[in-house]
Amino acid sequence: MCAAIKRPGRIDRQYLLLQFDLSKRKAIIRKLTRDIVYKQIKASNPNLGADNIQALIPDIPDEQITVLAKAAVFLGFKEIQGAINQSIDGANGQIEVGKLLSKLRETPRSSSLDQYLERLTEKPFPIEEFVKAVDFAREAGMKNDVEKKIDALDGDHKSNWDKLNKNDTVKAAMERLRA
Repeated sequence: MCAAIKRPGRIDRQYLLLQFDLSKRKAIIRKLTRDIVYKQIKASNPNLGADNIQALIPDIPDEQITVLAKAAVFLGFKEIQGAINQSIDGANGQIEVGKLLSKLRETPRSSSLDQYLERLTEKPFPIEEFVKAVDFAREAGMKNDVEKKIDALDGDHKSNWDKLNKNDTVKAAMERLRA
């Protein structure tokens, strides 16, 4: 954070802004895909009215939206938007769902569980953020990934994890993950 913004009288509180949960990612993907396809169709067919354009936009089935939202775990709005923009079939303005899934999976994350595990030696450790990251990973079906990352910890990271895992909030998050 910029030092100037921390000066007395400026911003006196810190606010935790978390990544989007599964339901929010689903809503974002549904809205962005419709909006982007709408713009593409409008650009290539300027004489079409809004109702006609809306009729040309296919709905992505809920099951596919859920798969896409799980693939977008730890992505911010701009990263999701960028992946959608890269997944448009230029010829007809339609979203290629398979291509979008690949783009979401390969997009670099602005945050990750690894980043929190790397911070295990920090004092104080951001427990609230870590717990939410575990919950997001659980929603995305990443249980095995989380457990592998924790099992791979060594040295100070491992001993700090062992201490942290005694915290009731962390234990509860890990139990939710394993349920």
